[in-house]
This record gives sequence, C-alpha cells and structure tokens, in this order.
Amino acid sequence: MADQTSKPRPDFAVIGAMRGGTTQLYELLRSVSGVCVPRMKETDFFCSKESVAKGPEWYARQFSDPNALWGDISPNYAKTDVNPDAPALLHAANPDMKLFFIARDPVERAISHYKMSHYLEENLPEPEHLLSTWSGKHILHASHYHKCLVPFWDRFGDQITILDFETLVRDPNQAVAAICETLGIEPVRVDIEAEPKNSFDELSRRPDWWNRLRQSDVGDRLRGRMPRPLLNLAKRKLALAEPKAPPPPFPQSVREKIAERLVGDARRFRAQTGLAFESWSI
Repeated sequence: MADQTSKPRPDFAVIGAMRGGTTQLYELLRSVSGVCVPRMKETDFFCSKESVAKGPEWYARQFSDPNALWGDISPNYAKTDVNPDAPALLHAANPDMKLFFIARDPVERAISHYKMSHYLEENLPEPEHLLSTWSGKHILHASHYHKCLVPFWDRFGDQITILDFETLVRDPNQAVAAICETLGIEPVRVDIEAEPKNSFDELSRRPDWWNRLRQSDVGDRLRGRMPRPLLNLAKRKLALAEPKAPPPPFPQSVREKIAERLVGDARRFRAQTGLAFESWSI
C-alpha cells in the first residue's frame, strides 16, 4: 500500500448527520482493527477549496497508520448550504470511497442542533422566532436529508450507506458491523462507553473559552496534534462544576411548524433509501 505522504485521500467518510451520533461512531471506530480515523474528529478538509488548500501532507499527518483504511468523519460535509463544494471535493479525492450517513428523526435532530448551538454560545433567537431567521433555515437544512444527499447520490450512487440513529443508540456494535461489512473487513465487537459523547450534560459544562479555542486556528492545530485520549481527559478535567443554563423549551406549536417543513423531504428520503424509519415523528 502507498506510504502515508502519497495517500492523501480517505477510503471512506462519515458525512453526517450532525447530532446524529457521529462523535460516538468516531470513538467506536477508533477501536476497529484495520481502520484509522483522524487524530481530530472533524478535519473538515473537504468542506471547501480553502480547506483543501492546507495540502495533502497536512491531511496525511492526521492519520497515524498508513496501512489501514482511512475514515474521515465530519457532519459538516453534508451541510451543503454552507459547504456546497464538499461532494465534488470528496469525489475528486477518491471516486471509489464509501460514504456513511446517520439518519435521526429530522425534527428531533433539528431541536438537538438548536440546543447544542445554545451551549456553544451561538447567538440564537428564541424558538418561537427561529424559523424566520438564517440560523433557523440552516438548522432545518441539515434535517432535509434528501436535499443534502442529492449531490452525493449524483456522484457516489450506491456507495452511500444509510445508518439508523436508533440502531446506533440501541446496539452500537450492529452499526459498526454494518460499516465493517461494507468496507470488506472482519466484523469486530468494540468496547462501548456508557457515557455518550457530546451529550448535553457534557456540552453544558464546557467553558466558553474552550469553545472559542476549539473554533480557532490554534485550536485546530492543537486538536490535530493532541492524542484523542489526552484531549478527552482535558475536557473532563476542565469541565465546569455547575452546568450552564439550559436552552429554552420548544413549544408544541413550533415543533409542529418544524415538522410541516420537513415532512416532504422525509417522504422523499424514505422513497430514495427504501427505509421506513418507523420511529420518526414525521
């Protein structure tokens, strides 16, 4: 197999959905023999032409094993409203790569997206005013799974595997086994931590300065060099003793408006994938 510096392309990518369990899946895949995920969970290398300009050497340094299958994991790739070049950039890197997308109830995913943004100190309107703002449109776009995946289906076709969020939560090893089967490697059972990653309790205890650092160039460099176990330890040690104030609740009327805006796309997504998603609210 090619050495590390001559292989600046992933063999597979988990492209979303945001708040769909990609962090948990990243932690699980770190334990799979024959698979190598980046030191930093979200390299976002293929989000834009500007990020690709970091170069293949930078990208290769994110992977520690040149002989394993490289798996890039970022829910930002499927945010085609803000990263429209991602499908083409991924395809240019490796037209034969396998893609995975975790689908969660679109309404619950959107509300979870809002709650996460609240804890990350993003300036959001109250739920009653959300849908008339850019932030609201962006949050809803990420729950329009069919719309987000059309440019990926156009390029990758049946190389895209849809994973069910409910299955990942209920039986993580089943989701890992499905990925292993798709990649053509021996299925393995992995250790499962009881504490879910990026839970609201964890997010509510992150200091504001940590969130700002994470989104800076310095933070990117640190995450790219710091071993993941050390990074997880730092997050636990630096956690606030008391959680931040919770986000405002979503009134039922707002939930119904969100559902109205997502139901058509959910219908098209079911038709495209042939999956029922019987537990969804729409």
